[in-house]
Amino acid sequence: GEINEWTGRIIEYALGSRHHIDHFVVRVDRVTLSRAPMRRVYEPGNPLANAKGYVTYPNVNLVDEMINMIAASRSYTANANVMNAAKALFLKTLTL
Repeated sequence: GEINEWTGRIIEYALGSRHHIDHFVVRVDRVTLSRAPMRRVYEPGNPLANAKGYVTYPNVNLVDEMINMIAASRSYTANANVMNAAKALFLKTLTL
C-alpha cells in the first residue's frame, strides 16, 4: 500500500535493563508501519478529492486505538499491583 505521513504506526515495547532492584525500563523495541489500506471515501465536492472524486483518509482506526489504550492501561495497573504485592511479601519475609 501507499506509505506517507498519514500511515499508521504500530509500536512494540520490550523490557529493558534493570536500573534498581525493583525498577525496570520499558523501551520501544520496534516501530512498524500499518499494512491496513488507506480509507478512500467518495466526496467529489471536497477540495482534497482526487480527479475521480475520492478523498484518502488515514488508516488509523480510532476505536481500535482506544481499545488498545484501555487494554494497555489495565495491563499496567495489573502488573503494578502484582509488583506491589510481591514487594509487600518480600518485606514481610524480612520481618520474620
